[in-house]
Amino acid sequence: MLPEALRREVPFLQERLDLSVARPEGQRRISLDSTATTPPTREALEAMIRASFNYGPFERGGSDASIKTSLATLSTYNFLANLVGARSWKEMVFGRNTTEMINHVANALKGGFDGFPRMQSGQNIVTTYMEHNSNYLPWLELTKFLKGYGIKVDLRLVDVDKKTGQLDMKDLSRKVDRNTRVVTVTGKSNVLGTTPPLEEIGDIAHRHEALYIVDGAQLVPGHYVDVQAINADFLAFSLHKMMAPFGVGVLYGKSAILEAMPPFIPGGGTVNDTDKNGADYYGLPQKFIAGSPDSLGIITSGVSVQTLLHATLGNLGEGREQQKAFASMILNAPSEEWEHRYQVPTEEGVMIRAEAERLGKMDVLRDTKARGEYARELVSQAMGAIADHEIELTRRAIEGLSSIPGVEIYGSLPAEQRYGLVSFNARGQEARQIGFELNKRGIEI
Repeated sequence: MLPEALRREVPFLQERLDLSVARPEGQRRISLDSTATTPPTREALEAMIRASFNYGPFERGGSDASIKTSLATLSTYNFLANLVGARSWKEMVFGRNTTEMINHVANALKGGFDGFPRMQSGQNIVTTYMEHNSNYLPWLELTKFLKGYGIKVDLRLVDVDKKTGQLDMKDLSRKVDRNTRVVTVTGKSNVLGTTPPLEEIGDIAHRHEALYIVDGAQLVPGHYVDVQAINADFLAFSLHKMMAPFGVGVLYGKSAILEAMPPFIPGGGTVNDTDKNGADYYGLPQKFIAGSPDSLGIITSGVSVQTLLHATLGNLGEGREQQKAFASMILNAPSEEWEHRYQVPTEEGVMIRAEAERLGKMDVLRDTKARGEYARELVSQAMGAIADHEIELTRRAIEGLSSIPGVEIYGSLPAEQRYGLVSFNARGQEARQIGFELNKRGIEI
């Protein structure tokens, strides 16, 4: 029999779980490191504990625990599709982080697939000098892999204005040509905070029939992103930069391309049937869910990012439960035909209906298109508020650092054009030592 002491440690076997956790040092911290990662919210941690009471295999069982875990996970697919403006929740793929998702795409191009045959000598991939290693090394390794088969593919790097940090669009236009197969760019520089003209780059890429990939690691957390507007074929981003825990990355891909691609990781859960001659893979997104996904991480991350949005929409706090319930339903419910059950508790359903009536939005409860449009309206409002907040913080950081003798700020653009991070140099000081000294004062950079 399972020892009673161990049974008490498993929330699934308990009626109630009370936790009280105190900060070990007792010191209030200031985090200026959100470009790298952000601390998770209380609601995220509570969501993880609640999910632990009903935790079962995703899409692999008929138990209450399995069904509840599956529905909560699928709800996060809907939310993230609404967050970036995807046409369908099936265009979202989960992984560990931005780096992994970009690598998955690059690896799929090693052998090619229907609609994108293996690259040939004389063709090229275009990226930029703005890139994080996450969006440079995968493409470098792809060209090295192909070279091993005698295929010489050029990796072209677009110049960046060293003073402003802006992408040289004339150079990009010269380097993207009829032999370009992939154009892959950062959505926002992780050094200077500048954002390239993504719609224009997408137009140039598709004019030459190249795949267009955007590294959204820095872009998605502080910008309203519409994958339809920028016409990206792929957008990769991580949720730990949006108040979620580590370990959940997201890839948006156009359904037609994802359907043609092979599974990133073949295995259990990806196939409808298999025999000695081959495999019949599921459709989207199931063929990209090999093994058991990180359902707890996915559920928790979805809740945490929504908490961030709710805060900007004024939906948090006592007396705001009805507004929050309605907004959550809009953000999580499908904006297309849905083959799964979408359910909320009775009490929450009453609040949702009451708020819909108050706002004159009863149509969104019945009309999937209206619901999708309203979800994007809420996302636009929330992300706009986040951007305004980041601009103000960036402005204050630039002004404060500029007043310190010996400090040089990199990049000449105003806060409105490079917000979210500030890179600087302190004359005669090593970056690591500055970090150590600030850490002693409770400041994390």
